[in-house]
Amino acid sequence: MPFSDLETDSISIVKVDGQRFDGLKASVQGGKVFMTGSKPLVEPGDLVVCARSNGSEESYRVLDPGFHEDFHGIPAGYQMAVQKLGVLSRPGAPGSTTYNVNGPNARVNVHSVDNSTNVAGIDPAFHTALQQLTAAIERAGLTDEARKDALEIVEGVRAQCENPKPSRAIVGALIKGLPAVADIVAAGKAVIDLFT
Repeated sequence: MPFSDLETDSISIVKVDGQRFDGLKASVQGGKVFMTGSKPLVEPGDLVVCARSNGSEESYRVLDPGFHEDFHGIPAGYQMAVQKLGVLSRPGAPGSTTYNVNGPNARVNVHSVDNSTNVAGIDPAFHTALQQLTAAIERAGLTDEARKDALEIVEGVRAQCENPKPSRAIVGALIKGLPAVADIVAAGKAVIDLFT
């Protein structure tokens, strides 16, 4: 059976710049969208709009396009990781798109980048330890790329600390991924020690 026979959903790709590609065939499966072919170019942040048989349209934001090249008879295509945004209302129809979000510090950013640092819900001791870890990274004299990578790890630790049941093992593994600079190691150990 050809892969295209599995693509029973009709989708549109809406680029961040507003350009729209209609009439595409794909298979929409929860958090994944499978589409053969390499056109149009799909990038993170693009929207996938899926027309349903009841007349509604579901929208998904592309998190990772997951493009793969042609390989041993498997055609080139996308295995997109997506986030469901909601059901779109018909043009001209009253109503709006509903976004259901939950969890600590939940938010929706549409066509924008969220550069905020939100610490609500973190134990004050974790908050202080994470501030000290960030400060140690900033003054460690790392290259821009190493500093960026280290700060991303701190964000992963912060997310774990916001979890109602943070995992010491996950935090420990993340901290081990930080550069082996004395101040950073000491600040990382202080974070891990809060779990005892």
